[in-house]
Amino acid sequence: MSVFRKRPPTEEDRARQDLDDLREIADDTLERLVVSRLVATSELPMELHPTAPTFGYGLVAVIAVRIRVGRTVIPPESVWEQRGGVDRWRDVALRNLAALFDDPETEYRRVPFHGAAGTSTFLGQSRFVASLALVFDDLMRHLQVEDRGSGFLVAIPRDQQIIWRVIEGNESLELVQRLVAVTYDFYREAGDRRVSPLTFWVRAGTWEPLARRGNGEILIVLPPELVVALGLE
Repeated sequence: MSVFRKRPPTEEDRARQDLDDLREIADDTLERLVVSRLVATSELPMELHPTAPTFGYGLVAVIAVRIRVGRTVIPPESVWEQRGGVDRWRDVALRNLAALFDDPETEYRRVPFHGAAGTSTFLGQSRFVASLALVFDDLMRHLQVEDRGSGFLVAIPRDQQIIWRVIEGNESLELVQRLVAVTYDFYREAGDRRVSPLTFWVRAGTWEPLARRGNGEILIVLPPELVVALGLE
């Protein structure tokens, strides 16, 4: 007598089920579930997200849906076009992201960053912590961190973390090297939670990478203006 055993669902099966579930969610409920999320372009089928805004280097901002506890999905843009337009849902998702500053169900810890004096991290269990880079200026205001005029050094190696340092003009090259190196180490160890291996100079809403990959390692490239701002000239 043969026994029929049901095949366990594959990731494709789950994705199809997620889309079916999504179609059944009313707009007013869905508006509470969408959140902006930063994702590496290498991790996405970009043909399904042709207008996703680029961010930093190698990153895009997409609309994610916390469809159920422990399950977040990133539907293709066509889903949003069928529900009033992708721009409308991007605005809602970005507002919901900013609301995570005070989300009582999300616990964050601001702790000193080891190996680089004066550098801090913003940590949490949520996979959207790194995505707060999309509203970085608002995050700094929320944490009462002041820009001294030259911006910040910022890294988002994994999705539950932002690392930053206010540029004060007395940084050493060794400190910058340490920050770049540890960021890359965090990224390599993050598995499916990795975001970007790069460290950025953030000022006036622009994110300029300070390093690039080459021959299996990260090479530091500092713009001349940043050399002056760091006091390294």
